[in-house]
Formats: sequence, structure tokens, C-alpha cells
Amino acid sequence: MSLKFCHYLNRHRTKNLKKTCSKYLQIFCRFFFSWVIGIKPFPIKLEDEANYIRVANEAEFKGAEFENKATGWIHYPAISIDEDIISADEDLKSVGKINIFSDDSKMEQGVGSAFCAFDSQQSIIKTWQARLQDKNSILQAELVGIREAINYATTTAIETKIWSDSQSSLKANANQKTTTPIARQIQESFLQSSNIRLGWIKVHVGHTGNEKADELAKGAIVSTEVPLLQIPFPRSSTERELKEIALAKWQKH
Repeated sequence: MSLKFCHYLNRHRTKNLKKTCSKYLQIFCRFFFSWVIGIKPFPIKLEDEANYIRVANEAEFKGAEFENKATGWIHYPAISIDEDIISADEDLKSVGKINIFSDDSKMEQGVGSAFCAFDSQQSIIKTWQARLQDKNSILQAELVGIREAINYATTTAIETKIWSDSQSSLKANANQKTTTPIARQIQESFLQSSNIRLGWIKVHVGHTGNEKADELAKGAIVSTEVPLLQIPFPRSSTERELKEIALAKWQKH
């Protein structure tokens, strides 16, 4: 074999080796940087989805367990709740003769909802507590507390202000096209009641009523004496659960 031919072979071997190494390096970098920025590489993501589908097919669910999203307008646009009835701005000067504070809590042990009502002398005249199912959302817990506070306020016929520290629940209640069933129930109650308003209050800044409602909501989670509400849970909670099961199965393999 001539020296010239040997140089030719070495040159092409080196070139092919560089190409091969470059391809592997590109694959490695693609996978590495995908993990660094939090995006799973496509093959792994595909396997995750396959596991999720298998788990979902094996699971059994009842349609009644899920919250059915509402669609369309609650009423004709001309029939609406006055803007001063539901306010997302804190206005501590705008109080009622009765002030009700609603709150919720979600911990590993479960989900709780509560409200406490104060008269004009700052004395507690009514409290309410309940547990929700573990799959119920924090928004559902807050809305249930507001709904029950409204139900109580309608029995008094006294000017009442309900306070919530949840901006999301206030927005849901003010939205005439909200898809949340409980928020729609609340809007119906507001349209039929003239003595109730709903406002926002800052959380954890020392408001006595808000702190008491928070205490009651947390207490509801661990109490064996409060009622357990059977409220259809959002589909998103089941999707999260299925993904967690699928991930656990994938990790075992």
C-alpha cells in the first residue's frame, strides 16, 4: 500500500470520525439543554404521554363526579349585577351593618371552607364551616364560603358586606360568562338580593374577621364534626392525579 493511499484513508477516517462525534455531541447537547431549561426531550415526552394514556384507560370515573362547565351568558347582557355590588378593590370605609368574612384553606389533610359574621358591635353572630373533597380546588372552596355567606345574609334582610381575600373568586363572580357553576349560583343570588355586597380585603395584614375566617377554614379540615360537602371536582385535579401515577410508573421502570 502506497504512502499516499495511507494518507488518503487516514484523512477520510478522521473526517468520518469527526462527523460521527459531532452528531453524538449534538444529540447530547440537545438532551442536556432540554433538561436544563425544563423541556423534556421529545422521546421521553412521548413515553410520558403513552404512560398517561395507559393509566387513563385503566382508571374508572363517574361523570357525576366532575364539574360541568357552564357556557354562554347567565342572563341577557342588559340584566347584570351593578358594579358597586362586587368590587375587587379594597374599600374599608364601605362596610355593612353586618360584615361577613369568607375564607378557604387547602393542605395535605384536605380542603376547608368557612365564614364568620360580625354585627355592628364587632361581635361574632354566626360561623359556618365545611370540608370539601381532597380533589376540590381552592377556588371552589372560596366560592362555597361566599355562597353560604350569601345564603345566611338573605335570611337577615340587613345591609351586609361579604369580604373575601380571593381576587380570582371575585373576578369569577363578576364575570357574566363565567364557566364556574358555583359562581353562577352566586350571581343569581345577587340578582335576587338588594341588601348584599361583596368586596376584597387584603390577606394576613391583621384584619380580625379575615384572620378568624382563616382559622375556621383550617379547623374545618381536621374537624370530625363539620359536614363533608360532595361538590363535583374540576377535571384538572384528575388530570394531575393521572399524570402523577403515570410518572411514578415510568420512574419504576
